Amino acid sequence: MREIKFKAYDKLTKRIYCVWAINSDNSVDMATNGLLVKGVFKRKRDEVELIQFTGLKDRKGIDIYEGDIVIDNCIDLVKNNIEDRFKYSRLHEVYFDKGCFMVTNIKSCHFPLLIEVVLYTDLEIIGNIYENPELRENKKNEL
Repeated sequence: MREIKFKAYDKLTKRIYCVWAINSDNSVDMATNGLLVKGVFKRKRDEVELIQFTGLKDRKGIDIYEGDIVIDNCIDLVKNNIEDRFKYSRLHEVYFDKGCFMVTNIKSCHFPLLIEVVLYTDLEIIGNIYENPELRENKKNEL
């Protein structure tokens, strides 16, 4: 069973925070980090966008959340040349649809985000749609 956890994009501060609690009064308790040391603050549910953990990690061991932009490093095509790695890499956006986490690549092909996809494509998080909207634009320009 996968771990269920959330982050939240605060529409007021335009930053992403750790979710401490999703409350029955339609509010969300958030912290600047996963610890209470920094303090917890509350936002109304309509002031945040909840971002769910996929249960998977990228090649560096970082948790992959919906809304992340990941790069497919194409390790089978080019092993050592860094310039070629980025030339042949593809950007993907992680999203949730019909009960499944999905990724879409630059050719707008949609496929399920499965452990096999992460293992065999060497995905790496390079940003997210909230804090790095320019990556989404770059993705469209590559079509």
